[in-house]
Parts: sequence; C-alpha cells; structure tokens
Amino acid sequence: MPQEESVLRLGRDEALEAARLWQECGDAREFACRVLGGVMNALMDSEAQQMCGAGRNERSDGRENSRNGYRPRSLKTAVGDVELEIPKLRHGTYYPEGMLARWSRVDTSV
Repeated sequence: MPQEESVLRLGRDEALEAARLWQECGDAREFACRVLGGVMNALMDSEAQQMCGAGRNERSDGRENSRNGYRPRSLKTAVGDVELEIPKLRHGTYYPEGMLARWSRVDTSV
C-alpha cells in the first residue's frame, strides 16, 4: 500500500510545538479542536492581510485598509467547539464566507 503524502509539512520547530500541544491537551478531541482553530485563524488572518494590502502593524504604500481587532466566535464541529478569532477591519467588513456559513454547525470540518 503506498504511503500517503502529508498535506501539511512541519519543520522541526513546528513539530516540537505540535508535540508540546499534544502533551498539554490530554485527549485527541481537544488536540483536534486546537489545531483546527489555529489553522482556521491563520487562514482568516491571511485573507484579512490581503484585503488590507499589508500585514498587521506593517507600513505599506499599497495599504488599502487596516485591522481593528478580532470578533470571537465559537464554531460547533463534530470534534467539539472550536474557538475562532475573526479579524475586524477599520473600514468595511470581513467575514470568511468560504470557510464558515453564518451561525451554522460544521459537521464535515474534520
């Protein structure tokens, strides 16, 4: 049987951080919730940076908007509640429509 290639490759530091998180969590469900939340928060941060035209606290001539904190949201999944931080923008709105349906349960997220 061929070995499946990993979708996510971890460097040494990331692998050590994942091992530390595994030890801290105590069970697979909590670990899955924390990892899923971390990945989703990173994706939302990346989308917000693209909308702003610059990274957080970064000065840029191409900046079109700026960040204005986060909006907390708990997402119910099959493995448990995932705590998310949805970025807020100074002008306009941001909501990760492609990732989250408004106020819904995500059963197929993991």
